[in-house]
Amino acid sequence: MVTNFINNDLFILVFSVIAFSLAVKTVQQLKLLKVEVGYMPEPAAIQNVIQEDTLVGKNLLDYVPLDLSDGDEHYAVALTSCTCSYCHSGMEELIAYNQSKLKIFNIMECNDLNIAENKLDFKEDVAALHMVSDDVMSMMGARQFPTFLIVDHTGEILLENTWSKPLLRAMNNN
Repeated sequence: MVTNFINNDLFILVFSVIAFSLAVKTVQQLKLLKVEVGYMPEPAAIQNVIQEDTLVGKNLLDYVPLDLSDGDEHYAVALTSCTCSYCHSGMEELIAYNQSKLKIFNIMECNDLNIAENKLDFKEDVAALHMVSDDVMSMMGARQFPTFLIVDHTGEILLENTWSKPLLRAMNNN
């Protein structure tokens, strides 16, 4: 009888200690979350950024003179920069996963022609390379490099993504 009483008290004590330590840890995590949430912008600001940054619906021909007169329905466009470290691998991925065999245009933001000459690795795989200034990219609304687009034969931007695989997957499923 005394042994059962001691075992029950010991169990309750151990359980209470565990529950208390979990409660303390949870309170600490909630405090940390509250601090992190405080760093986030207001929801309205997030919504404005999402709406402002999209290129979908714009006409690419308003910014860059592409020749889309060969009768193809859709084209892949890569917005790259000569100072972007991820653009090279992004272009490799776009070329490798282009199962629809879309013609690819590379629009490269580069103000330094010496740097640009070293970035012409994909001459055989792209229909055309257009060098533009950072002002053109800014007017267009390109905020991140690389950015990949699907445009139709009129130049309207239909799809946009910063990764080429999901963009091409969405294109192949349409």
